Amino acid sequence: MNIAERIANFRQTDLFNGFSDEELQQFATMVSEISLPPGQILFREGDSGQEMFILVEGQLRIFKGKRIITAIRPGDYVGEMAILEDKPRSASVEAVSPCRLLKITSAQFQEYLAHQPRSLVSMMTTLSRRVRHDTEMIAADFAKANILIHDMKNSLSIFLYLDLLQRSYANDKTALFISHMQEARANLLAMMDEALAGAKDLYPTDTPWQAASLTTLINDITATECTLHPDLCDKKVTVNITGEIRVFSFNKLEMRRVLTNLLINAGQASKAGDAIIITCSQDDKTTEVAIHDQGPGIPPELREQIFSPRFTTKEQGNGLGLASCKLIIEEHHDGELLVEDNPQGGSIFRLRLPMTAKRRES
Repeated sequence: MNIAERIANFRQTDLFNGFSDEELQQFATMVSEISLPPGQILFREGDSGQEMFILVEGQLRIFKGKRIITAIRPGDYVGEMAILEDKPRSASVEAVSPCRLLKITSAQFQEYLAHQPRSLVSMMTTLSRRVRHDTEMIAADFAKANILIHDMKNSLSIFLYLDLLQRSYANDKTALFISHMQEARANLLAMMDEALAGAKDLYPTDTPWQAASLTTLINDITATECTLHPDLCDKKVTVNITGEIRVFSFNKLEMRRVLTNLLINAGQASKAGDAIIITCSQDDKTTEVAIHDQGPGIPPELREQIFSPRFTTKEQGNGLGLASCKLIIEEHHDGELLVEDNPQGGSIFRLRLPMTAKRRES
């Protein structure tokens, strides 16, 4: 590719819209050209990076884990933040078809812009505009999500019929099932209220912490979620309690969410008939719950990533369950959530809660 062709490609890229012909001429002599065959990775999430790339021919895809984020076509660029700040790549990029790219290194960029402050201002303006656009898109998606939550909350009103049914079956075993459904409805309403309060920047100050029995909560979950959930009902879930587990203060609803998420993850990793074991123990300072599964385990290189929002290895996963658990245990309860190998095969998710945790707002 000659200098004139490089300049023509710069002209198609909004990042260089404010550059003069003379500036583009000078910059075009500094960059290099690379080619990628289909399927080759340009860079991976977490890699260190000192270059940005402008796509001239072909198509690239940007992805995180197994989730495709977007496609890059000629005239677009990737990795631009690497030439401005020394941070790991936030996503992976792969060639979909044969690709030609222009590569600009951080050193080239800084050497050139040191003598061209006007070009720097132009590029910062373009990047700022892109960030604003992305922020507006995120805000729009956030608004849509909260509209859905609002309307879902209204749809839950039909479950008020459960109160009538409970009176009709007051002396029947059916009343127990109804009470479980009533509790689930109350929990859903509480989570929806929290989400809607967050949309108005009015995070509730009365998040329900109370002195409660963790073993009672665990037994309740095994009697409901573990019996009914399709990923758990065909597994053998057992509970082993070591010693006396004293009552202490925690957010009961949030802890139910954590234990349910961890159990469902264990169920999804296990085969029908596999054992899932919940152990619970306590000393003077800490209460510990561990969930043992017999699945394939988690590769060491993925153990840090699995707690990141939207990272998932499941075809239908959304990567939010473990991120939610990490937030609740470590941010809201001053605890610790870890994953390790199960000596019998599979994984162990271990959470530790301090007995004297100070309540934090959600």
